[in-house]
Amino acid sequence: GRTVEALGEERAGEPPGYAPLLIHSTSWLALCLAELGEFTQAFRHAERAVRIAESTDRSFDIVTAYFGMGYPALLRGDLPRAIRMFERSLALVEAGGFRTWEGTFTSSLGHAYSLSGRLDEALPLLERAVALKVGYYRFRWGYLAEAYARLGRADQAGELAERFLARAQESKARAQEAWALRLLGQLAATAPTPDPDRAAEYYRQALALAEELGMRPLAARIHLGLGRLHGTSGRRSEAERALQQAAALLREMDMRPWLEEAETALRALG
Repeated sequence: GRTVEALGEERAGEPPGYAPLLIHSTSWLALCLAELGEFTQAFRHAERAVRIAESTDRSFDIVTAYFGMGYPALLRGDLPRAIRMFERSLALVEAGGFRTWEGTFTSSLGHAYSLSGRLDEALPLLERAVALKVGYYRFRWGYLAEAYARLGRADQAGELAERFLARAQESKARAQEAWALRLLGQLAATAPTPDPDRAAEYYRQALALAEELGMRPLAARIHLGLGRLHGTSGRRSEAERALQQAAALLREMDMRPWLEEAETALRALG
């Protein structure tokens, strides 16, 4: 944020490196704000980065700006916008040979397809991303794990989720560690033979880390998972409390797909 503020508005006649620095700084700021649930600010910065990047016509800068727009959209659940950004980006990545971005956009687009119910399109992209030897995007293991879980391939999903957690912990990537713990909680709760105690412990660890880091979108989805878990375990009052917490956060951040799920679950409790 301080970097973006110091750079100020883009101006004609600035040195050649000025626009790329502004684009990249503004895009990464948008990503950080999205993880905190500050979506209005995130999209304002992302739109600015996209506008500047498209005016420069440099593919690498455009790719960065599109990720700064696409990831917040994915996190919020605006899947049509996320898919548009990722499809455009992946085409530019492949045309430009930007190998370090390939896993990021292949997996992100695959995950957006998966959340949209387009698993036939999602799976080849997600498996391709995991097979890549280049890039640092640890979410690719988690995204493929979620797709496998939707297909009933629980063992493969669990192995990938454990790998996601291990890579995040090795790298001291605490935000990604929190997402990995949530995923493991979800998998334990929805396995063919559910393990409610294990799921609750993973969710507890994930929520503690998410709250410490101020990651409200993640915290909201953990509360949603806990609400469902308590509901299936017959703990109605705890389920209702967790789902109400989830719904309040999701409504505040306008995360509509998960808000609908929370409201449906609350109605089911009666």
